[in-house]
Amino acid sequence: RGFNNVFVAYADIGVAVCLFAIADPRLALYFSALFAVVGSYSAHFVRARVVYLHMAFSSAVTCTLGILAWHDGVPPVTAFSATLALLVAVNGTVTLHHGYTSDLQRTLKHQLRMANTDPLTGLLNRRGFILATSTLLRRGQGDRFALLIADVDRFKRINDDHGHGVGDLVLQQVAEIL
Repeated sequence: RGFNNVFVAYADIGVAVCLFAIADPRLALYFSALFAVVGSYSAHFVRARVVYLHMAFSSAVTCTLGILAWHDGVPPVTAFSATLALLVAVNGTVTLHHGYTSDLQRTLKHQLRMANTDPLTGLLNRRGFILATSTLLRRGQGDRFALLIADVDRFKRINDDHGHGVGDLVLQQVAEIL
C-alpha cells in the first residue's frame, strides 16, 4: 500500500511538471487528461483519501493551466469550457473507477466470507480453517493461536429423536458458546 501511495504522488507530480514544461498552455491544458490515467490507477490501488488528494491536485493543476491558457490569449469562454470539460472527464473517470472498484472489492470479500464459513453456524469451514491457519503461520504468528475441537455428545441421537431442525439449533447454540 505504501508503494502505491508513493507511486500516485510521483506520477501526479511528474505529470504536473511535464505539463508546466510545455510552452503552449493550450496544449498543456489538453494533456492534463493524462491525470485520468493516474486517477484510474489510484482508484484501484489506494485508499479513498489518496484518491481524493489526487483529484484535488489534478483539478488544481488543470485549473491553473486553464488560467494560463486564458492569459495566453485563449478566449475566456473557450478556456473555461475546455477546463470544465477536462475536470469532468478526469474526475468523472476517477469517480466511476473508484465506485466500480469499491463494489467489486465488497463483492469479493462477501464471496470469500461465504466460501470460508458454514452458513448454519457462521464458524470457519474446512477451507476457511486452512486459509486462516496458513495465513497465521505465514505471518510468523504461528505461536499465537490455539486450536479448539468440540464434540457434541450423542448428536446423531438428537437429530434422530427430535429432527434436523432441533439438531441445527443445537449446532447454532454450540457455535455461539464457542
